[in-house]
Amino acid sequence: MALAMLASQIVVIPMAFSSFRLSKSVVVLALVACAAVAWFFARASGNRMRLVASPVAGVLAAYPVLLAASALWAPCPAKTIMVAGEAAIWILGFLVLTGLDEGELRRASWWAVAGGTISAAVALAQTAGVSPFQLGGVKGRLKIVGLAGNPSDLAAACVVLLPLLFVGIDRSRRTWPRIAAGTVLVAGVFAAQSRAGLAAFFLEALVLLVWLVSRQVSKRTLLSGAVLVLVLLGIGIWVAIPRFQWTIKEMRSQGLLSAINRDGGWTAAAVMIREHPWLGIGGGGFSCRFASARLEYLQAHDRVGFKRIGWASHFPNAHDDPLQVVAELGVGGLLWMVALGVVFVRIRPWRSLPLSLAMAGLAPFLFFHYPSHMMVTLAPMMILLAMAVRRHDPARQPLVLRRSRWLVFLAVLAIGAAVVWTGIRTVRLDIWRKNANMTLDLVQVRTRQGRLPVKARKMLLNALDMEGTARLGKAPGANAWLWRIIGLTRLGRGDATGAEAAFRKSLNLCPHEEAFLGLGIALADQGRINEAFPWLSDACRVDPNLAKVIPDPALRQAVMESIGAAK
Repeated sequence: MALAMLASQIVVIPMAFSSFRLSKSVVVLALVACAAVAWFFARASGNRMRLVASPVAGVLAAYPVLLAASALWAPCPAKTIMVAGEAAIWILGFLVLTGLDEGELRRASWWAVAGGTISAAVALAQTAGVSPFQLGGVKGRLKIVGLAGNPSDLAAACVVLLPLLFVGIDRSRRTWPRIAAGTVLVAGVFAAQSRAGLAAFFLEALVLLVWLVSRQVSKRTLLSGAVLVLVLLGIGIWVAIPRFQWTIKEMRSQGLLSAINRDGGWTAAAVMIREHPWLGIGGGGFSCRFASARLEYLQAHDRVGFKRIGWASHFPNAHDDPLQVVAELGVGGLLWMVALGVVFVRIRPWRSLPLSLAMAGLAPFLFFHYPSHMMVTLAPMMILLAMAVRRHDPARQPLVLRRSRWLVFLAVLAIGAAVVWTGIRTVRLDIWRKNANMTLDLVQVRTRQGRLPVKARKMLLNALDMEGTARLGKAPGANAWLWRIIGLTRLGRGDATGAEAAFRKSLNLCPHEEAFLGLGIALADQGRINEAFPWLSDACRVDPNLAKVIPDPALRQAVMESIGAAK
């Protein structure tokens, strides 16, 4: 579990397409699964198995059940089952955490803090112009990533890890490590320049000041704390001035939702909720339904999507956890969140300073990001929740299993093995995906420079086509983007008919604006302009940046004029 906590903050696979989030998810889930299997086996080997029967644990356990049930109507049932299995691993990990003693739990939290401190230190080095591991992010304002992969991810991790420094503070004499780690984590929030991070830091500081008042500390201590908080907030706002200026500028030209870069996720989620209010679209299905839902909203309001930093502007998450849960699980998801809130209030989280701080810090990210879907925040969140249940849950009773203990262990083993095996296959595909994209980019550049013979170009693209076809069905949810890559290879070697078939298969599996664009270009290459025009218009309405890829300038101009985005 300690290794899982450390890995949740620092694991990176540079050669993978999703080098930060996916790699952390797979490695951490594998480690948690191993810990759960070992823990359950040790207890099954005895005469009985004792599990925490807390209401919090019961409500949490209902979540993977809801996800698995939604596979009956989800767009990709296999992916939904995979997501349910991952959620089940986290519930099992939570049970393991609640079964650790205080010292073990504290050590696990220190490993998480150590990983977050390392990640924040890398971000600070990048701020100073040094990239120790050459892991700088994309160009523009997202270049500060640390080892988290995204500024908001880094800020969320820092604000959730900060409360862990208060665990056992009255019984530990290790003051300087806490101060040093806390300083680096606070600096990491500033380096990220995340608006949600600054808001979270302000709320944590406010909770801390209220706690100091409740402890009736001296006026000098209280005043010193208030001054320190104000100074830190002032520094944070000063550092983020460029971000606020950019936000105001974009708000005037694009609107408030676009300025905070959440327009796409929120509006698509609203469409999904309106169309599927009772059952939702199915667990893990948000990414699959995003393009069609976003397009429906834009067409209904005669709008054009926001030009994001990178294309395409596809939102795999709603950037709002409550919205996403309701969009995917409908009324069942809403009732589950209500039930979780009720049982959570019963443990009186305000009696625990670390938990209160974490709740305050998480609030902005729950509504402006997706902390419960990322390892950098989910790992420390589970530690804090386990601590709260252990110390403050009045209804916590042991569940004793005797005859069924081996059946429970076998179920844990099966879930863990399935999730780990699927994760390994997904990472292998992700590594291939990055290599495939690099090959496509290289072919395009060399062709434009006149340095790649036609025969060599066709051989490279044909080999990539065959590799992509051979990898179909290797991981849940991967076929849609595999068909998009296959379509691009066929476009590159002049097989417009084959490219059309590939993009149509991709769209049947999971609508995506890049597939809209590819299908439109394939149809245009066959001279079927009237058929191509709607697909190209839809792609550019979702993301106007995609118009750059349309090869015919006249067609490109006509498409932009049709959606009202021409200059």
